[in-house]
Amino acid sequence: MENIEKITFFKRLKISLLDLEEYIKFLGEKFSKSVFYVFKVAFILSIIFSIANIAYIFIKYDSVENYIKEKVPEFSIVDGKIVIDEEEKNDEDKKSSITIINQVNDNMDFNIVKDGYNKDDFINDVNGNLSYILITSFIGILIANFIDVTIFWFINAIMTAIIGEIVLLFSRIKMRFSSIYMLAVYASTLSTILTVVYSIIRMYFNVYVDAFDILYMIISYIYITAVILMIRAELIKKQVEIIKIINEKKEKKEENIDDRVKEEKDEDQENKDNEENKEKNKKEDKDNGDLNESDGTC
Repeated sequence: MENIEKITFFKRLKISLLDLEEYIKFLGEKFSKSVFYVFKVAFILSIIFSIANIAYIFIKYDSVENYIKEKVPEFSIVDGKIVIDEEEKNDEDKKSSITIINQVNDNMDFNIVKDGYNKDDFINDVNGNLSYILITSFIGILIANFIDVTIFWFINAIMTAIIGEIVLLFSRIKMRFSSIYMLAVYASTLSTILTVVYSIIRMYFNVYVDAFDILYMIISYIYITAVILMIRAELIKKQVEIIKIINEKKEKKEENIDDRVKEEKDEDQENKDNEENKEKNKKEDKDNGDLNESDGTC
């Protein structure tokens, strides 16, 4: 198989998305290159998703303060714990914030915060440190998104590699699992990108596609199947070329043997002709000698 020394990131991305027939080039590389590829793409997608998250707050709610008023329930600090107002515990719009607060209560104490600290105090603190909070929130969202996208990618690649193993079995191609998994990593590129795009669209427009959870997997499966079939076709093509070269060499060798046999026959015939000519010349010389002797006797 051909191995190219270096594939740039953007060329690698283009091959992963569009040039499936070029996947065979990845087989000559170390698995670590596919891992770094995932990290790079996942980081770019995470930046886009994080910016979309922050922008969503300002587009829909105009300000962070309005977002907190709409999404965070009324609460107060009592004995180091966040106590949520009973009337808002079942508010669907604030459900995600309530879940986070419950998780925080299970793992942290707020003893350093004075009792009675409430939602209004929280809003005032946010407004007073808005720039710092936006930066730290963006970094936190970025890290969380990066972890989520990376884990999602590798898990999807595992499922895709399993499908790839089945396709390999029917295609009668032997390949190490590490190699098929590496191909599956690249084959999962489009489904990962579409998943991030779909998440942004769902966040902004509240659009939900029931079949998407199946669709993104099918896309990866189609990619890995097409890649394996293309690799199989390439291997068959190379085998045909090798057989052709062998046959050409064999024919050339046979031609050389025939030429050599012909040359030997021609050489034998020439030697035979020379011998015959010598014998003929000897006979003629002898006849001429006998004739001269007869003339002298007379």
